[in-house]
Amino acid sequence: MGTLRRLLMLCLTVVLLGSALFTGSASAAPTPTPSPTPEWFVPYAVPTETGTPTPTATPVRTPTPSATPTPSATPTPSTTPTPSVTPTPTPTPSETPTEEVATPRAAQDDAIQALWRGQGGERGWLGRPTMPIVCGLTGGGCFQHFAGGSIYWTSATGAQFIRGAIRGLWAGQGWERSGLGYPTSSEFCGLRDGGCGQRFTGGLVLWSGAAGAHAIRGAIGTAFAAQGWETGALAYPTSGEFCGLAGGGCGQRFAGGLILWSPGAGAHPITGAFHTRYAAEDFERGRLGYPTSGRFCGLRDGGCGQRFSGGYVYSQGAVGTHAVLGSIRFAYEGSGWEGGPLGYPTGNEFCGLRDGGCAQRFQGGLIYWSPGTGPHPVRGAMLAHYASTGYERGSLGYPINAESPASGGVITQSFQTGQVSFDLATGRIGVPNASYPDADAVPCGSSWCKNGARYSSRGFAFRNCTDFVAWKKGMNWGQINGGGDGNARGWRQGWIDRGRTVSNVPQVGSIAWWGTSRGGGYGHVGMVIGVNPDGTVNVEHYNYDVRGGYSITRNMRAEAYLY
Repeated sequence: MGTLRRLLMLCLTVVLLGSALFTGSASAAPTPTPSPTPEWFVPYAVPTETGTPTPTATPVRTPTPSATPTPSATPTPSTTPTPSVTPTPTPTPSETPTEEVATPRAAQDDAIQALWRGQGGERGWLGRPTMPIVCGLTGGGCFQHFAGGSIYWTSATGAQFIRGAIRGLWAGQGWERSGLGYPTSSEFCGLRDGGCGQRFTGGLVLWSGAAGAHAIRGAIGTAFAAQGWETGALAYPTSGEFCGLAGGGCGQRFAGGLILWSPGAGAHPITGAFHTRYAAEDFERGRLGYPTSGRFCGLRDGGCGQRFSGGYVYSQGAVGTHAVLGSIRFAYEGSGWEGGPLGYPTGNEFCGLRDGGCAQRFQGGLIYWSPGTGPHPVRGAMLAHYASTGYERGSLGYPINAESPASGGVITQSFQTGQVSFDLATGRIGVPNASYPDADAVPCGSSWCKNGARYSSRGFAFRNCTDFVAWKKGMNWGQINGGGDGNARGWRQGWIDRGRTVSNVPQVGSIAWWGTSRGGGYGHVGMVIGVNPDGTVNVEHYNYDVRGGYSITRNMRAEAYLY
């Protein structure tokens, strides 16, 4: 009986002990409490399409790309825009940290978990985590991948999520090891035309439905920011940065144009009609070269312009958009740009003219260029007369200088075969040498010939200073020369030998004479057609300013005057 009692007491003790243990385990289990949702958080909608960003309810837009140009490592020197296909991120990208930190990671764990929970946790668009938090990345970073995207953390940037097409682009460039570095913001949407963007330590990624996701960084990013980001004339990028261009340049295409960067000039945008003209000139490979400024406006009659290393592009409503290039641009500069008498260009340069020449039309005239004469403008009444002679194909040939300032109420301009004057008071065009009978002598060797002869009936070489002055005076070699040759240097002595006046005082109608100091040692003569108050003279002559042609030179001082 005593034994049976002890057995009953032992069983009761075991039952009571088991009951106590069971009761203690139930009381220790915590009651689940829902994670609080931060007041600032507005959940994203669950993405309906892989790789397409879903707009946030409250976009944040203050991109601040770096100002230092960082050309792409793999250049793609194509200037024909090819819109990018929207990348679809791989659910499990092949990313291996350099080492996994075994020490407690409270700060990054808390930040990553807080951001995940703030986006709705497993029920949000990020979904379930597909891996634990991993650290040991470049710069002490950590990350965690989820079914719908990733969260990256550094002590400098905090935790930021990344997903869709922007994540796909970032992954394709090498994740945080790329030039973009770590994200410094999460994705923000509500931009122009439904676009989205995300900031990184090394730049900015913008996405639009039409163009996909593309990175903008360095000096190109700075130029993009200066023209108003995606709200400016360039709109969204349609390519990434490409390098390997002429002279070490880089570029990036946008929906509204192009940004080009060169080592010497930096980064500048080319948009609208300027981009169309630039493309017609073969971009940086053409004569315009790289842009050296952005577009500038507020010019005469509402015009705009842009500078390039090889010239300028001007645009004005009445005349359109045209480039001014090469040597012609220097003559345009000399005339006062669009503010001068030539105004805006009305067409582009055209070539294939006589002797390999080129020309360009402007509102107030033309600029002509040839290899032998350089660039010179012709305008107004001079141009009207020039046109009547057949332009450069006519008897005057190409201009060899610009028109002179008015002197004594007369403007003059020299051409290859003569000089034209314009009287401001009467409006008359004068061609003083029109009646010289041998102006049509043709070049032959170093001289000119006519009817098989090198000398005129006056005994002097055709189209030389001596023959012209002899014709003006109605004299011949035997009445003038003082030596055995026909050069001008002997005329003064011939005048003395014949008892004529040789003076230091000029008068109209006298012969201006120079000895060996001019004419390459052969001397020079011309006719005085005006005496100025300061004692200088205006001289008409041949073969001086114009080789083998007529010209008027003002304000000269001769060594002697022959009456």
